[in-house]
Amino acid sequence: MRTLVLAMVPGCRDVDDILQESCAAMWKKIDSYDSQRPFANWSLAFVRMQTMAWLKRQGRDRLRMSGEAMDSIYQSVEESYEPSRDHRKVNALEDCLMLLNESEKSLLTSRYVHGESVGELAEKTSGRTSAALYKQFARLQSRLLRCIEGKLGEL
Repeated sequence: MRTLVLAMVPGCRDVDDILQESCAAMWKKIDSYDSQRPFANWSLAFVRMQTMAWLKRQGRDRLRMSGEAMDSIYQSVEESYEPSRDHRKVNALEDCLMLLNESEKSLLTSRYVHGESVGELAEKTSGRTSAALYKQFARLQSRLLRCIEGKLGEL
């Protein structure tokens, strides 16, 4: 997704903002996602729309490419996506999640599936501060990343 933004707006310093806006837009429309189709293609369409909206807000006429050039870039990025690699990543994540203990799984589910804030989780867990939970999430993320990278390296 980052590649698409940078291809459409070379040298853009607001890539993370555009990606965050794209993720927020995807989340709002998640019910419209057809799980029979590749997720990456669906998500790239949101990135494209948010990048175009960012360009419009910035009034970057001098940097704006023609619509045909933007379409060409979008198609190139979309075609370069390798669905089988994405599927392997999901499988690796599922395998790595199985290695976590029940309290870690519960914590991740509360945060990322149910959308509870770290503050809400701190209130629910006795004796845990928000800072401690942020550190635990960082450690879990690091463990999962190492596990996923290890599993992908095995393939």
